Amino acid sequence: MEKQAEQAFMLHQSNTLGQMANLLNDLGIDDTKLIEPTEDVPFYVLLAYYAQEGQAQDYALTCLYYPGEELSRHDHLVQFFLQLPNGLMPADEALVARVLPYVNNALPFGHFSLIPQDDGFWYINYRYVHAVSINKGFDKEGFADMMSLIVRLPLMYDLAFQRLIKKEFSVTEFFQFVEKGAVN
Repeated sequence: MEKQAEQAFMLHQSNTLGQMANLLNDLGIDDTKLIEPTEDVPFYVLLAYYAQEGQAQDYALTCLYYPGEELSRHDHLVQFFLQLPNGLMPADEALVARVLPYVNNALPFGHFSLIPQDDGFWYINYRYVHAVSINKGFDKEGFADMMSLIVRLPLMYDLAFQRLIKKEFSVTEFFQFVEKGAVN
């Protein structure tokens, strides 16, 4: 019986992430890819890439189910990760690390973290976790609203992080931005 439950959950993951890919396509994010489970990564992963005006690199959105037990018999958790495209040098990483707790305390949902990569740079990642009904999945309007927030919020802060790193913002000005929630 446990094997059947696992297979049903894997099918649910595939269907839900496939539905999300279609909804992202409807929102104009056409570069999506549903990755099948492997021995190394035993779950489905949805990748989505999209360009943002003024950025040299695309933003990478990763969607996957939270590993482990379901939230309840009726809900599961889906994680959304958005890696900001600009790598940070070690000195910049220290500066961003200093302001991240303040930013995370001010965010209405989700959080930022710093992740080192093999290229020697540190990257700012945004993570948001959402409960998904097993029976209902995502509705198109609700998903569009949620994705708009998941995409816009990190982009807004990405601009502020870049201004801080380029010394266009002092730390005090950066904190004022966080309090206002908008780039001047």
